Amino acid sequence: MRRSPSQRLTRRSAIGLLAATAAAPAMAQAPIRVLFIGNSFTFEHDLPLLFADIARQGGYNLHVDVMAEGGAHLADYLQTRTADQIVATYNPDLLILQDFSTVALVPDFAANSLRALTAFCRHLMPRKILFETWPRREDHKLYLQAGMPRTPAQMHNLVHAHYQSARCPALYERLGQAVAPVGRAWMLGTGLPLHRNDGYHASLTGAWLAALVLARTARLAPEAPTAPKGVRYPSRLIQIARTIVP
Repeated sequence: MRRSPSQRLTRRSAIGLLAATAAAPAMAQAPIRVLFIGNSFTFEHDLPLLFADIARQGGYNLHVDVMAEGGAHLADYLQTRTADQIVATYNPDLLILQDFSTVALVPDFAANSLRALTAFCRHLMPRKILFETWPRREDHKLYLQAGMPRTPAQMHNLVHAHYQSARCPALYERLGQAVAPVGRAWMLGTGLPLHRNDGYHASLTGAWLAALVLARTARLAPEAPTAPKGVRYPSRLIQIARTIVP
């Protein structure tokens, strides 16, 4: 059951995170402004900073803002402000949108999600990336619930189809809108320690893989970035990300 707003809005990630700079030539340019909108899948392990660090290694300077509240749906952010007002406030060059992990599994939530995604994605600017979330681990209790998918593969297929349906194919190239196939990357990483013990949220390893897929989708990543301490099997993660986003 979806939690009430008072329970849902339990944590807010830092706003105005600024990636560290380096001496690469691109760093002398004005920073690329990035706005992440999501929930715990975005703020756990400071995924936006992982994304910014990968981009920095590619020679890009980012200014990253984050709107991420625990358990939030994208539609929640439009209860008090319009998508236009949010975009005008942060003025991002790149907008990364992540909805609640099970919206694709519940018809009412899916409809609300598509309306929210459409509201954010209808304008030419900024460039947009839809952050396709990962499925829960194979032993998660979700798969035992009535009406829910029975396997991670089934959950992934539903989530993937949902994010793809948010695109308007005729306008795709003009709008600069893309789906970051994070869920598909996780499916290729079966057996890797991508989940936390809850079988739901990402471990640091899983969060770095998600950040890498997002950075490659945004065309901001070097071919072989250095992973932060604590990330396991980085070479395998880089191989998966290259396969998913050539």
